[in-house]
Amino acid sequence: MDKDLVRFYSFILDFADENACWEWTGSTHDGYGKFHFRNRAVIAHRWLYQYYVGIIPMGYVIDHKCNNRKCVNLTHLQAITRAENSRKSAVGRSKLAFCLRGHERKPENLYPDGYCKLCAALRKSYVR
Repeated sequence: MDKDLVRFYSFILDFADENACWEWTGSTHDGYGKFHFRNRAVIAHRWLYQYYVGIIPMGYVIDHKCNNRKCVNLTHLQAITRAENSRKSAVGRSKLAFCLRGHERKPENLYPDGYCKLCAALRKSYVR
């Protein structure tokens, strides 16, 4: 096993159960594991996918079937189109009671894609 892969697996506490999420214990960015490879910070689950499967096709993203951003279990990862990932995210957002800023997710506060209108108004009001 190469040294980069050994170092990668050192950031996972328990990867014995191949059906469970393998939680990344290293540093994170936006909830996703971050791994340093060849003097660059890379996203951990994407690095592992590329190591075992190969290049991620243009226009595709690596999706967590388990919806756990810290998970790096290869069996929980799949390459899907950006459009499919957006649809999946919108469905996930629609199940939440509040947006990330704490606004209530009621129909009059939401766009059809599930994004919060109040948050959008805040983003537009920021001085640039």
